[in-house]
Amino acid sequence: MTTQAPDEAAALEALAERLQGFGSSVQAEWLDGALAAVAAGAYQQPVSQWLGPLLGEEFERAYADPADVATAHEAVARRLASLRRMLDADALMDDPDRLRLQPLLYEWGDGQQLPEEIAQEPEAQAMLQGGALWAEGFLGAVALFPDVWATPDDADARELLAGLLGDIEALLQPTPDDAEVPPAPGDEPPPTPREAAIDRALFAAQDLRLFWLDHAPRPGTRRVEKQPGRNDPCPCGSGRKFKKCHGAVV
Repeated sequence: MTTQAPDEAAALEALAERLQGFGSSVQAEWLDGALAAVAAGAYQQPVSQWLGPLLGEEFERAYADPADVATAHEAVARRLASLRRMLDADALMDDPDRLRLQPLLYEWGDGQQLPEEIAQEPEAQAMLQGGALWAEGFLGAVALFPDVWATPDDADARELLAGLLGDIEALLQPTPDDAEVPPAPGDEPPPTPREAAIDRALFAAQDLRLFWLDHAPRPGTRRVEKQPGRNDPCPCGSGRKFKKCHGAVV
């Protein structure tokens, strides 16, 4: 796990564990990826406006008491503030070659158990790789808030946006063992193919923060309609779970 604030990690882990008690499959790493997308987005919205839609109906059931909701908001806002500092535009422009974003990444094993629901899915092996759940959370937030992540009209900007999101989406796929690895400076061992892919994804998230400085859409009134739970049948009638059909990351 990589983080500079263990208390922030513990708070997200506690939130995710409570949601899982009400049937959610949200993991702390997934939530951290989603928060990174919120921090990197075109403009910021109050936590109260997007946290419920992001976490689904399980959040409403797990945090029904106003005091509990305030606690959840505080935990998320604290981590989000750290991510915003990591993605500060001025700092990124001053040192564009520095990797500032430090996500919560977990190694499955050594006591970490993959949830049974995920383990039974065909793509489980890909999700076991480092950064996969983080990328799924990031892209899930992008898909859930299309007004914040509106596609620019300019063709070059669209291509750049797609490429940066593609670097993050690559973490959802198995990394080939023979993937090209850039040489490491000095006597340091070269990064593994997966480590190199994670670095590309994190640099992409930083570049996305800068991308919106020039291409931010005009904020509009956001109306969030109630969506099915992540594990509910998709309303399109496909018979698949919502998260694996119209609620899936595109």
